[in-house]
Amino acid sequence: MKDIAYLEEVNQFEVCEYCNSCGRRTRAKEGAKCSQGNVACSERIITLATCKFSQQLKEIIHDGMDEIEEVHIATRRNMDGETLSRGQDLHDFAHFQNCIESKADYESKKIHISLSLCMDAFPLFKKTNYSITPVQIHIRDLKAHNRSLKRNNVIAALIGGSEKPSEVIIDKILSKIRSFIAIGMRMDGWEYRFTLST
Repeated sequence: MKDIAYLEEVNQFEVCEYCNSCGRRTRAKEGAKCSQGNVACSERIITLATCKFSQQLKEIIHDGMDEIEEVHIATRRNMDGETLSRGQDLHDFAHFQNCIESKADYESKKIHISLSLCMDAFPLFKKTNYSITPVQIHIRDLKAHNRSLKRNNVIAALIGGSEKPSEVIIDKILSKIRSFIAIGMRMDGWEYRFTLST
């Protein structure tokens, strides 16, 4: 996972507090009653820090484009019935077969990038139940030995609270990621389209 110093350098965090039940933006001192129960929203607070993940993705794709092209070309060859060289890395071939761009798209400089989403909470302190949940995006089109490297992981958000993040909170993050995916990205003469698996 990237460290906080890097994220502060390349991103600005947008930090907001939400009620974990109804998703209403709130502050700890507010006493508004939650629409989903009898407690005040301030008693169910989750802190959500969203990052500008598109900049992180651009950097990783720019630095790894040769490798991404190599994986895609090898996958297309395999789909065409050619034998792969020994040790060729084709991660999750069925997934690539469904998501990879066509040869015509590739030749017109359109490439499909496959993303996966990972969330895993960890306790911040031993004596409290407060935890942090990093929301990470992984680029699946890299070779196996590079996919898990710290430099190739994107931090989309950090969620902090004394409760597990609810579907309402997770949907707030997913909607931002899906909005980015719907638009895609242009860089270095290429048009990038994205698919997301969670």
